[in-house]
Amino acid sequence: MRCNHALILLAALFALTATAACTKNDANRPVEKPSEQTASAPAQKLTGEQLFKAKCAQCHKIKDQGGVVGPDLTAIASRKDAAGLQDFIKDPKKQNPSTAMPSFADLPADDLKAIVDYLGNLK
Repeated sequence: MRCNHALILLAALFALTATAACTKNDANRPVEKPSEQTASAPAQKLTGEQLFKAKCAQCHKIKDQGGVVGPDLTAIASRKDAAGLQDFIKDPKKQNPSTAMPSFADLPADDLKAIVDYLGNLK
């Protein structure tokens, strides 16, 4: 019976750690000041891969690179279509209430599309 309690406690601790890892913000990271050269240059759009690395890779892995908290997304396009990916990213708890993944409903539409397009090519 003690073993079951220990396993439940370990699973709960893992879930809390996973949630904290996926939801931590960048408030403690130093802010880089743009140089004069980059401050006047027009902002370049990030690619889906760059956005994935910035927003998703701390939890998810693709081709042995990235985090281990969330599922490996190396072949996600063989399991979900673009609409399914978009819905899951925007509201993961709607499709899986027990997921530790936070909602990205506030992600700009262009960024969401770029990430979905990138993931949609992973088969």
